Amino acid sequence: MNVLRIGEMTHGSDFQVFRKNGYFHYLLLIVETPMLLETEGEWQEVPPLSAILFLPGQRHSYHAFGESYIDCWMHIESDTPLLFEGFPFGKPIPLGAGERFLSLFRIMIGEFYSARRNRVSVLDSLLSALLEMLSSEIGVSGTQFYPFLSLREEVFRFPENPSVPEDDGNDAAPFPNECGGAEIARSERANRGLFAFC
Repeated sequence: MNVLRIGEMTHGSDFQVFRKNGYFHYLLLIVETPMLLETEGEWQEVPPLSAILFLPGQRHSYHAFGESYIDCWMHIESDTPLLFEGFPFGKPIPLGAGERFLSLFRIMIGEFYSARRNRVSVLDSLLSALLEMLSSEIGVSGTQFYPFLSLREEVFRFPENPSVPEDDGNDAAPFPNECGGAEIARSERANRGLFAFC
């Protein structure tokens, strides 16, 4: 993970953004004022102290909804997915502890522009904490989380058992055929806790 740019801005009532193909990296917004956001062709009002995390290449379409528009924003580059598969990318997430998010964000802004030699490692740690806090705000863990957790528990309780859960035919099956479920289970047993995903 790498923070490319970060800041906090205030704009007038005429502020609007339309980027058909977004950015080549992630964009995280913490909005401090009401805004209108277009998601799946519909406009919705987003309350203050909400977060929106856009995927690389995801459309950005939003504008002010009031006398001004204020947000904290961060451009994040990552070679691996930032959050789990079921995360609501491009959709607003109301923050229960919005002021804590803003405080952490402002600490990150100060760290980003500091001259400290360890600022990159500090930013990485703060970004990890921010993303963990954000993922806990939505209370889901993706469609694959519980099937893999069940398999992991089974492997640790009964390491001698070579069985693998059967594919029940639904979309949330733990092991699609092209992934090789037996290979994942063998790898889990061999590595004692490390999954080898296809």
